[in-house]
Amino acid sequence: MLIYLYDGSFEGILSATHEAYYRREKPDKLLPAQNTGTNLFDRYEDIPTDREKADKVSCAVRAKISDLALRRAFHVFLSESEDKATSIYHYLRLGFLYGPNVDFRLHEEAVLSVHQISRKVTFECHRFNGLIRFARLEPDIYYARYAPDHNITILLAPHFAKRLADQNWVIHDTKRDVAAVYNRKKWLLTDAWPEVPPLPDESERALQDIWKEYYRSISIAERKNLRLQKNMMPARYWKNLTELEE
Repeated sequence: MLIYLYDGSFEGILSATHEAYYRREKPDKLLPAQNTGTNLFDRYEDIPTDREKADKVSCAVRAKISDLALRRAFHVFLSESEDKATSIYHYLRLGFLYGPNVDFRLHEEAVLSVHQISRKVTFECHRFNGLIRFARLEPDIYYARYAPDHNITILLAPHFAKRLADQNWVIHDTKRDVAAVYNRKKWLLTDAWPEVPPLPDESERALQDIWKEYYRSISIAERKNLRLQKNMMPARYWKNLTELEE
C-alpha cells in the first residue's frame, strides 16, 4: 500500500491531498507521522505541511464542492476516528470528481463515513452548548471544565464568545488538556492552562449550593428514569455538571 504520512494537523491533510493530486498518486491511507509503525511491504511518503498548498485545496473545496463539504471534513478531523485522515482524503477526492453531488453518493464508503462522523461531532457540540457549566473564579474569571468525546473546543468557543461577550472565561477540555481562553475581546486556544484551576470564590460556592438544592427540590423521586436520563445526557458527562456533583 501507498501510505502518506502527515504531521497530524488539518493543514497536513490538505497538503497531502494537494500532493496526491499533483503527483497523480492515489494513496491508500493517510496516517499521522507520530506513533506510526511501519510495514515492510508498504511504501511510506513523508508529506510536509505547506500552508500555501493547504489554502489552495481549501479554496478549491469551497469553489468546486461546497463550504459545507469543507466544514464536514474539518469536523471529521476533530473526531477521534482512527481513519479520519484517510476518510477525509477519499471524500475530497470524490468531491473533486463529482462536485456538490458527492454528498448524495452515500453508497461510497468515504462519503457515508464522513457524514456519520461529522454528524456525531456536530451533535456533541450542540449538546455542550447547553451542558457547559461555568464557575466564577478569582479574580473575575468564569471557568468551565468538560471532557467531550471529540476535540470540539474550537467549535464551542465562538458560540460562548457571543453569548458571554462581557465576561472573561475559560473552557477547559480536561481530556486533552486544551483550553479556550476569552478576554472580553477575542478568544484563543492554549494548552498552558493549569491542570488544577483556582477554587471558586465564596459567592460562587453559595450559588452552587443553591442550585444543587433547587435541583433536588424540583425532582420527583417516583418519576426518576435513569435510562431516559442516560439517553438524553450520557452518564460520562455527569461528573462535570454542578447539580450532579457529589
